[in-house]
Amino acid sequence: MIRKLLLCSLALFLCISCLPPRTTFAANDQAFSLSIEDTGSKANQTFQVKVNGTNVIDLYAYEINLTYDSKRLQFVSADFGKEGFGVSPILKENTIQLAHTQIGNTAGKKGNVTLATLTFKAITAGSAEITLSSMKLVDSELESKVVSSLGSVKVDVKSDGSSGSGLTDISSHWAKLSIEEAVKLGFITGYTDGTFRPNAQTTRSEFAVMLSRALKLEGVEKELPFTDLNKIPAWARPSISRTITAGILKGYDDNTFRPTRNITRTEMTVMIVRALGLKVDPNAKLSFADADKVAEWARPSVAAAYEAKLIKGRGKNLFAPNENATRAEAVVMILGMLEHK
Repeated sequence: MIRKLLLCSLALFLCISCLPPRTTFAANDQAFSLSIEDTGSKANQTFQVKVNGTNVIDLYAYEINLTYDSKRLQFVSADFGKEGFGVSPILKENTIQLAHTQIGNTAGKKGNVTLATLTFKAITAGSAEITLSSMKLVDSELESKVVSSLGSVKVDVKSDGSSGSGLTDISSHWAKLSIEEAVKLGFITGYTDGTFRPNAQTTRSEFAVMLSRALKLEGVEKELPFTDLNKIPAWARPSISRTITAGILKGYDDNTFRPTRNITRTEMTVMIVRALGLKVDPNAKLSFADADKVAEWARPSVAAAYEAKLIKGRGKNLFAPNENATRAEAVVMILGMLEHK
């Protein structure tokens, strides 16, 4: 008998979810939100987020839709409490869909209630956001309403220390979390003395290696055509070959590569745009205060990168196109590329 009631209630709720919402549902005074007790969590630890209802009126069934940072968080479970029946969560990429219904001839929820308690596992250091994007509300009269844009919570995931980078000079650096993530992803490492040297400049060879590793480029190493081939270190040649084959990296007009030359912010930006295959507008305009200092050949790529939110200025709305990129800036740019990709 209980099994039959459960199946009937679930079938009823699924049918209701397919119906268009009615405007007569009394939801104006109701509010829904997320809450989290501790906004700081270490990697590999779990934490809970609650879906709350305030001034709830006759809520018989509901569907919850959330988005979350699936690169830093792993969804573990959902708990609806002892009353009613919950549908197994539906996960797709970075979205979660949950559903719950009361059973039989039971009144809907009312007042201030916890609608669901979600458990997540922190997996990667960094700031992660969980958003309550929308809910479908159904009352005991089978009238429904959809409410959206319900807010979000953020959690700051810290390294657990057990598999940390071990780098000795980044503890107070603005890019600390990004550097640690890059080290975990394996596209960059520190030096043998335990330092990372985040403010040191990046050479063209070094950036080619970072890009190749981050993009996991493969293929047979081809002979490099540059006249300064003897100056390109052996450890960088496979990566340089692959980035050239992929159309990301190019040499100079005099057929040199200049492997030890520090890469500029402009060059780095152009390579990232090529790697992502972003469309560029040859007539694009730049809003940076020093836009006139951006080389004409690079302006379309810089504009595309800015539009894609891959780059920012260095303050006072300056892009500083000809200044050399630091190791920290290279890491942040590549992580942005991977997230966009």
